[in-house]
Amino acid sequence: MPTWRVAEQFPAALGALDLVIIDEASQSDVTELPALLRGRKILVVGDDRQVSPTAPFVTQAKIAQLLHHYLGELPFKNLLEPGESIYNLMRAVFPNERLMLKEHFRCVEPIIRFSMQFYPEKIMPISSICHPARGELLV
Repeated sequence: MPTWRVAEQFPAALGALDLVIIDEASQSDVTELPALLRGRKILVVGDDRQVSPTAPFVTQAKIAQLLHHYLGELPFKNLLEPGESIYNLMRAVFPNERLMLKEHFRCVEPIIRFSMQFYPEKIMPISSICHPARGELLV
């Protein structure tokens, strides 16, 4: 569900949902916080080697002013700046709660084999065939 739909679909109450999952969190920014606050538990899924969110066209001086005025001495406030990801925020807030996936599905196995050079942990590619006509993943 896109972030903007959260306010339409769910009550604005802390912990209103049992679980909130943010996928592609390394590409998500502070705008995901309203969704996260609705969960009693959260699961943040991301990859620190993916592209981070793009910062909007706001000057650093304006950002510094807003941080000082609204966030004061809040811990991790710099991770709430534009261009920072929810994934990086969660890694800082919960440094010992990281779990690396051990298996990965791809339609073309050489893609994941190539990507493995960028990770210290080994990822086992699971053989799969992508049915091009229907976009199905067959295992």
